[in-house]
Amino acid sequence: MKNRLGIGNDPETLRSAERMLSGRRAETVGEIRGNFDQQHLRDIHQHLFQDVYEWAGTMRQDTIELEGETIHVPDVAGQLSKGSTNFLPAAYLDRGLNHVSTLANSDQAKSNDPEIFADAATKTLNDLNHAHPFRDGNGRTQRAFVEQLADRAGYEIDFHGVTTERNVSASIDAHQGDTTALNRIVVESMDADRVALRMQAVDNLDRAGYPVDEFWVETAQDGDHISGTVITAENGYASLADDNNRFIIVPRQDMPVEVNVGQTVTFDYERGDTAAAEIPYIEHALAHSAEDRVNPPFDDESDRQAFAQEIRDNLSPADLDALKAGDAEVLRDVREPSLSENEQLRLALLSYDHGDVAPDAGARINIIERLSDNEFSERTAITDSGPKHF
Repeated sequence: MKNRLGIGNDPETLRSAERMLSGRRAETVGEIRGNFDQQHLRDIHQHLFQDVYEWAGTMRQDTIELEGETIHVPDVAGQLSKGSTNFLPAAYLDRGLNHVSTLANSDQAKSNDPEIFADAATKTLNDLNHAHPFRDGNGRTQRAFVEQLADRAGYEIDFHGVTTERNVSASIDAHQGDTTALNRIVVESMDADRVALRMQAVDNLDRAGYPVDEFWVETAQDGDHISGTVITAENGYASLADDNNRFIIVPRQDMPVEVNVGQTVTFDYERGDTAAAEIPYIEHALAHSAEDRVNPPFDDESDRQAFAQEIRDNLSPADLDALKAGDAEVLRDVREPSLSENEQLRLALLSYDHGDVAPDAGARINIIERLSDNEFSERTAITDSGPKHF
């Protein structure tokens, strides 16, 4: 595909460069405004891909000038498909995009009822995907369009963390008439707490070295019947692999029972209160330790002291003595949701090394050994669980 970067027959290099450059432009795509019509779509696409393609902003029905050559695009891209999915022929794009504009400017797409808006946003995404008006970059353009649609209606949609596997499968289902999975993506992406949980799970998979985009990762929704094997029970959430090889993310506080890695559970999900406790230094230390950084979590002595004070404020004198002796379980309810066993162990170790708890060497070594054993067991459980992409 001709591009401004001079990259020839190396699609992977082009894809990587395109992702980087369009990602930078995506940071300012919100500045593009329009009437949610065909021109609005063109402007978004041109903004995102202007650094990569001379033809950015043009559609499949257009005749374009490319490096001095006139190209009648319908002759080469009038019919477009991916796998078994056929998109709208170029000759029908104007009609299809007029329908999208009508939907995007409907009362439903401006509704202050989030369920009604989510339905309209889902239909808009599906119709845009069916149209597929650009030769490349349709997905990113569609998502930016719908993000601006949400902004106009007073909502925020954040599609970060929606993996390729999930997005493609949901889009195929929607193309075939079942928009359930696509609607779940929209509803989930309108909830900042669930977006944060999704991103946390995806980041943890990425740090563990797995090809994240090959996984279906979603957060549980109220009323879901969940049945699966616990893969991780860490960082404030549990992830379960169900029979369809999908990873369902559930906040630990919303689990009906205490779970362990490798355990099979079945329950109907009901969402609880996910408000976090005000423990910024503890939260910072836990996040830092989860990333296996070599440098210490605190830049100066005042932060270390503030961390130690949060530990003291959340534990009784008896619990502090127990922590000093190596009982990490006293840290379980330091925050909501309760800390997992590994989080308790990591926080205990941080308390020894950066707080004002100074146990003997035996207690510290015991904590390290237990944490190492647990992390090895969890990694083995993930490897042996059998999802298709591992």
